[in-house]
Amino acid sequence: PRRPPFPAPLGGEEAPDPRRRRHPEGENRVEHADPPIRFAFRVEDGASAVPCELAMERPDLWAAELNGVPIPVPRRRAWWIDPCLERLPLPAGALREGANELVLRCAAFGAAHPGLESAYLLGAFGVSPDGASMRRLPATLRLGDLAAQGLPNYGGNVTYRFRAAVPAHGAVRVVPPAWSGTAIGFRVNGGAEAFRFAPPYEVAFDGPALRRDGSDEFGITVYGSRRNQLGPFYLPGGVAHPVWTGNGEMDCTETAPVRTLVPFGLGTP
Repeated sequence: PRRPPFPAPLGGEEAPDPRRRRHPEGENRVEHADPPIRFAFRVEDGASAVPCELAMERPDLWAAELNGVPIPVPRRRAWWIDPCLERLPLPAGALREGANELVLRCAAFGAAHPGLESAYLLGAFGVSPDGASMRRLPATLRLGDLAAQGLPNYGGNVTYRFRAAVPAHGAVRVVPPAWSGTAIGFRVNGGAEAFRFAPPYEVAFDGPALRRDGSDEFGITVYGSRRNQLGPFYLPGGVAHPVWTGNGEMDCTETAPVRTLVPFGLGTP
């Protein structure tokens, strides 16, 4: 006898991304209450007053709550990084100092459900070295790795500014100290940026770009990446990146015991 058809479309290169697909109500769904997914973290240093958002895929398929307060899905959708990652503002007062718990519940799961890959808390806050606590942003940054200064998951760029007295004549060569990032840019007095994504990582300024009166302001921008936001964090041996990119790049039977980050900033070893 012939086996009955599988109740969901087969995968493959031509299969639609399930995170983008809108499924008819009840399609391939099994009604049962799955155990909730719980994320515990702490809030310190007054960071509970910082407006934050939850970013996740298909929030309409989940019931999310923070410390028992439901997180509604807004009618007007906004997204972070990718349209699949929708942003949900946290209700005012839901965050609290001390222990916090984010709970995600899925009342119905089936072959058409995309599942949950990751969820992110977004906001202008810092993070403790162990990644378990939200803190206020650091008031100042020094040279060195930003991950060790309360910004372990920062994925933007950072600009370092300084003033310098320059000679009355001749070009001024700017050579940065050791740095870690994806690219680097140089400016003087707010002028056009000299962008460098490959060696030599330096620039020479001359002519009308320089005031030469002791007030010249230089800016060095180190460009970041999504690596410390999205991972991978737990590759075997604590390596920072997969040994290759392609099918099966994340296939592994072991994981590292601690999260691995990559350095970012000016003045990193």
